[in-house]
Amino acid sequence: MKTHNSLFIGLLISSLLHVVIAIATSVAPSFKPGAVGVRQLSVTLAPNMEKPAPQEPQQVPPIPKPSIRKNQQQSPTAPIKVADRPVPRVRPEKTKITPKTEATDHVEDSLPPRMEEIRGAWNRVKRTPGSSMATPQTRPEMTSASVSPPSGSSSIANEPDKTSGAQSAVITREQHYLAVLRERVEREKFYPPVSKRRGEEGQVVVGFVIRKDGELTDFTIIRSSGIRRLDNAALRTLRGISPFEPIPEILRRQEWTLSVPIVYSLSQNKTIKK
Repeated sequence: MKTHNSLFIGLLISSLLHVVIAIATSVAPSFKPGAVGVRQLSVTLAPNMEKPAPQEPQQVPPIPKPSIRKNQQQSPTAPIKVADRPVPRVRPEKTKITPKTEATDHVEDSLPPRMEEIRGAWNRVKRTPGSSMATPQTRPEMTSASVSPPSGSSSIANEPDKTSGAQSAVITREQHYLAVLRERVEREKFYPPVSKRRGEEGQVVVGFVIRKDGELTDFTIIRSSGIRRLDNAALRTLRGISPFEPIPEILRRQEWTLSVPIVYSLSQNKTIKK
């Protein structure tokens, strides 16, 4: 009975739609030109289908979860052993302290009475024609630059009042030895004849080493005169006085480094030496 009613209603609706379409087509020519044409609508009436009865959803059995063993033991990770590197022992470097064996001793000008007389004779200056005053002779000074005094500090020469009797004897003997050496150099000084004719003058400082037996070695020009002929003459002078007197035992020196200035002056050469 329900199906017949639905078919009747469908036919009624379809007829109404056809009537509406017919009226629309008859009214369409009254539209303005350029209007959009009438679209034909086709309606298909489908029979009213009964809805199927709802089905009950099936129950899906639960998926079994994998069982986890609680007693599963994890293998312990073995600790990494780091090999201890042996620390090298640093040996402290031993610094050898070498005592300085060289010092500079300035010999005082105190001379024995005989040397004072010789020096006074050398200092007598005569007036020469052609010059207002002859240049006084400059006595060379011996400079010691070797081992420090063995029996005392370097302040012996500066503070003679504080020295003992033995030290005073050493100083006196040392000064006497250097004074004799100075006089020997001046007495045997070689002045080249060519330099005399040409009027060559100057001062040469020569360094040398005197051994314990009095031999002079290791000659060197410390300060040149500017004239090679005079420099060579100074070296020849020192070689000529070797060997000298041995170093006295009281001085306790195996060798002695010295330097001496040798003055070449025409005025000094004319001075009368006694």
